[in-house]
Amino acid sequence: MFRLLLLISCLGLFGCHDKDSVTEPTAAESKVWVGDATGDDLDMLASEHYTDITGNLSIENSQIDTIDLPYLQSVDGNVNITRNNGLTTITMLQLESVGGSVGIYREDNLTTISLPKLQSVDGVVGIADTPDLTSIDLQQLQSVGETVAINRSLDLMSIDLPQLKIVGGSVEINEHSRLRIIDLPQLQSVGRHVSIYENPFLMSIDFPQLQVVDGGFEIAYSESLTAIDLPQLETVGGLVDINNNYSLRTLNLPQLQTVEGWIDISETPLLTDCDLGSYTDEYCP
Repeated sequence: MFRLLLLISCLGLFGCHDKDSVTEPTAAESKVWVGDATGDDLDMLASEHYTDITGNLSIENSQIDTIDLPYLQSVDGNVNITRNNGLTTITMLQLESVGGSVGIYREDNLTTISLPKLQSVDGVVGIADTPDLTSIDLQQLQSVGETVAINRSLDLMSIDLPQLKIVGGSVEINEHSRLRIIDLPQLQSVGRHVSIYENPFLMSIDFPQLQVVDGGFEIAYSESLTAIDLPQLETVGGLVDINNNYSLRTLNLPQLQTVEGWIDISETPLLTDCDLGSYTDEYCP
């Protein structure tokens, strides 16, 4: 009788569990934040396991040093992060989609952006004026509805977007004082222009699948670049401007068939290996 009462007491009052019967926690259910969220809401978004935001996420002019939203999966509006003087790290490990734009601007102390599961952004992906930035993790990003612009990140040495296939707007990678490598191995089409300029230590550009650029295509003032190889590029809707690349020796665009604007190959004194497809005879030096 005593044992029976003890068992009932344990089960009813204390909820005793056999260690062998403990189950693993299940995946978090969706929890939706309705409307806009700001920096003041970060603690609640994380601690309450919010997975979706129906409005914008705006974090501006704060003193926070870390943004960590481990459960966030989608934002229907924009993600705007700007002028947070102490911010060093942005981490959203589960974020998969953004219905608007992602803008990270004027973050003087930011070193790391980690959005490893982000697949689609319907608007712009913009990262600029982040002088201490050394790491951008966008390994799963596949499509951007408007422009991808990564500019003036002075310590950044590589830009690697291995899954990016379609950009509806422009691709702009400009004014990086230490950038060595640009790697977009799956990129196939760009809806506006491609602009890569004032990257004095850039040594490698890899766009092996790029076929169509609806606007212009510019690579300029990349004084360390020795080769430009775009083996699949067929159509450029604007100008092709390759200038002030003083170490350039090889320019290989063998499939180029249509250029709607003009072609300018200038200030490339070492260029000896040149193939511009249908335009080789007219424009190669």
